[in-house]
This record gives sequence, C-alpha cells and structure tokens, in this order.
Amino acid sequence: MKVEFIQSDVLGATLFVDGNEFKKVNDNEVEFESLTYATTAFAKYFDVEYTISCDECNAVMDFLEKNSAVIFSLTPEGNDVEISVSNNNRISRVLYYDYDGQHLKRRGHFDPKAMNRIKKRHEEEKYND
Repeated sequence: MKVEFIQSDVLGATLFVDGNEFKKVNDNEVEFESLTYATTAFAKYFDVEYTISCDECNAVMDFLEKNSAVIFSLTPEGNDVEISVSNNNRISRVLYYDYDGQHLKRRGHFDPKAMNRIKKRHEEEKYND
C-alpha cells in the first residue's frame, strides 16, 4: 500500500492514501495489515494510541468515489486521529471527535429496484401461505 505523510496548511500533519489504493483493503488481508501498520506508525509518531478498525474501513468505503483520497489527520487537540475522504476537492469527515465524543458516519446507497424485489418477495410469501 502506498501512503504519503504530508504537512498541510489546513489539516496539519496528515497521512494521505489514494482511494484506489484504499479499495484494495477490501479484498486483501495483506493490504489491510499494511494500512494498519501505516496508521499505527502515523499515530505513534505523535504519541497517540490508534489502530484503524474494520468498521472504520467499511465507513470509509461508503464514501469512496472514482477519484477519492483518504486523509488521516490529528484532532486540533492532537490526542486522536480523524479520518476524512476527499471527493472532487470536497472533504467529508468520516471519523471525527467533538464535545460529544467519537462519531463514525456511514452512508447508504440507494437501490431503486429494491422496493420491487421486496414487494415481489412478500407477494410470493402471501401466496405460499
């Protein structure tokens, strides 16, 4: 997995992962371990305890589009790691912290044919009973 450590004027020290590289995590255990190692090393450099979880990876996958980037950065206080996804230069926060604690956002995908499948299944069950 290719990752870059970048110093940003807006986000500060960040770990940058290309979206296509991040998508490899879904299919390959070795890539997930590589990402885990990279995020842990990034956090340890700033004396923060953090390791990415499967739930966080799945949440990031929900936000990835064709030309995306995944950005790991530190909170303004510098005691936690936040995850953002950049799609066409618009940043969406996936894992973030505020006064209520940690928040992990998920995004659902709309399937227009799902309602027809559900209706058909219920009609079949109705006739089978």
